[in-house]
Amino acid sequence: MITVFKNGHVYTMNREMPYVSAVAVEDDKIVYVGNDEGVKAYEAGAKVVDLDGKMLIPGMIDAHCHPLMSAVLTSGLMMDAGMTKEDILAAVREYVAANPDNETYFGMGYPEWVFDEAGPRKEELDAICPDKPLLLISNGVHEAWCNSKTFEVLHITKDTPDPLPGRSYFRRDESGEPTGHVIETVAEQVIMSQLPWFDPEAITRIYHEIFDMYSALGVTGFVDCGASGELGAKCMEYMTEFEKRGDLQQRICGCVMVEGPEVLKTAVEDLKKHHAAHHSDMYNIATLKIINDGTLESENAAMYEPFTDGANGELTIQSPELVASCLEAAAAGFDIHIHAIGDRAIHETLMAAKAVREAGYFDTRIINAHTQMTAPEDIPLFARYNVLANTSSIWHYDAPEAEGALGTWRYHHQFRLQSILSHGARMTLGSDFPADEMGNEPLKGIQMGVTRQIFNNPEAPILESEAEKLTIEQCLEGYTINAAYGMHWDDKIGSIEVGKYADLVVLEKDLNEVPVHTIMDTKVLLTMLGGKPTYVNEEFSL
Repeated sequence: MITVFKNGHVYTMNREMPYVSAVAVEDDKIVYVGNDEGVKAYEAGAKVVDLDGKMLIPGMIDAHCHPLMSAVLTSGLMMDAGMTKEDILAAVREYVAANPDNETYFGMGYPEWVFDEAGPRKEELDAICPDKPLLLISNGVHEAWCNSKTFEVLHITKDTPDPLPGRSYFRRDESGEPTGHVIETVAEQVIMSQLPWFDPEAITRIYHEIFDMYSALGVTGFVDCGASGELGAKCMEYMTEFEKRGDLQQRICGCVMVEGPEVLKTAVEDLKKHHAAHHSDMYNIATLKIINDGTLESENAAMYEPFTDGANGELTIQSPELVASCLEAAAAGFDIHIHAIGDRAIHETLMAAKAVREAGYFDTRIINAHTQMTAPEDIPLFARYNVLANTSSIWHYDAPEAEGALGTWRYHHQFRLQSILSHGARMTLGSDFPADEMGNEPLKGIQMGVTRQIFNNPEAPILESEAEKLTIEQCLEGYTINAAYGMHWDDKIGSIEVGKYADLVVLEKDLNEVPVHTIMDTKVLLTMLGGKPTYVNEEFSL
C-alpha cells in the first residue's frame, strides 16, 4: 500500500533537504521525499492526500517521561497542581467515602508548594482515614504523604533507619517519629512495594488511554525514564504483553532506573538482562537511568550554594561511583540518562561524560535530564563532551514564588538552553509526564519554549533572560531528530528521509505562520506510526 502526501509544507528535520512539498510512503517506510512533480511516479494506485499547505513533520517524541509508571500512579485518586490544601483534603475525603471496600487508598498529583516548611502531616490524613493505609504521591513525584496506618502496617517507627539518610528519608518530628512526609523515590518505594495499592484492570485501561492520548498529541515515540524496583518490573510485563498483541502506539525507549547506591551495584547486569528480552524497534531497553538529585520545589536539588533557607540536596551517587557506572554502561554498549537539576549535579554529569569520552566511547548517548540550573562555566561542556541537554520547556515560565528560595540571580538564570545550544550542543524536549503540571502536549512545549511565558496568558511576565528563548526550529528538532538521536534510533526515525519508518504527523497549519501565543492551539490532524494511522482528527480526510 502506497500513500502519497503532496502540496504540503513538509519540514523534514534533515538539514541536507529541510523543506519539501511531497512524501511517499510504502507499507511502513518512506520511499520518496521531494517535490510534487517527482511524487507523481508513486500516485498510480496510491492513496493521495492533498495537504493543501498543511504542515507535515516527523512523528514527535517525548524525550523524557514516565508513561509506564504513570498508568500505575494514576489508577487511583487524581489531583492537580491548582489545588489548595483544603481542596486536596476534600478530594481525599470524597474518594475514601466513594470506595469503602478498598484495602488501601492511593492518589497522585498534589502540589508540593501548598504546605509550609514542615511539609504535609499524617494527622490531617488520619482525620479522614484512620483505619486503612493511605498514600499520596506529589505532582513532582519526588515526595509523598501518608497516614499513620501506613507506617503502622509497615512497621515504620522512629527506630526505622532512613533508606538514604539526608537524601531519601522519612521526615521526622522533634522526637524522631515520622511526620507523614516522605522525601524522594527510594523512601517512597519502601512504602509502595509492600502494599496492594493498585488495581490491575484500571492500569490496563489507563495504558490504552495514555497511548491514545499521546497519538492525539502527535507523539509516535517516547523515552520512558523508568519506575522503581518491582513497579518497574511490572511495567515491563505490561509492555511485553502489549507488544505481543500489537497494541503499542508509540516506540518506546526504556531503561533500568537507579535511585541509590545499592541498586547501582547490579544495574548494568540488570540492563543486560532486560535488553536481551526487549530490543525491538517498538520497545528497546538500552539505557542506564540515574536519578542523581532532587528538585528545586522540594529544595533537594544538589546545588553548589544552598537555598536561601539553608536547605540543599545531596548527590545520589558520588563522583567516583558515578564515573565507574557510566564507564561500565558505555563499555557494555548502553546509553546513559542522568536526572540532574541542580548546578552541582549537572557538573557531575558532565564530568562523567568527560571520562566516558576520554575512554573512547564516542557513540554512547549521554543525556542530562531537566538541565535547570547550569553553572556558567559548565555551559560549553555540553557540546565539548556531546551531552544532550534535555529539558521540559513547559517549565520555562515565570513563577515568582520560586525566587525567594533560589535568590534573585539564580532565579533569573534557569533553563539556559539557548546558551548551551549556542556552543553546538543538542537539546531534547520532554514533558516528565505525569510530573507535568503544565501539560504534556508537545505544541504547548514549543509555545512555552519560544515565549518563556505561561501558556494561558500572552501578557504574562517572561522568564528572564529573554535571550534564552528557543526558536520553533530548535524545539521541533528537540522533539524529533535530536530525541531520536538520544534514543539511538536516529537512523530509523526522527526525520523524513527515504528508508526511515513512516512516523509522521500532519498539523493544520505551519507553526512558523501562526502567532507564537497560538502555537498550542494548532490541531493535530493525523498521526502515523510506521505508515499506519494511530490518530485521525474528524476534520481530516485520509
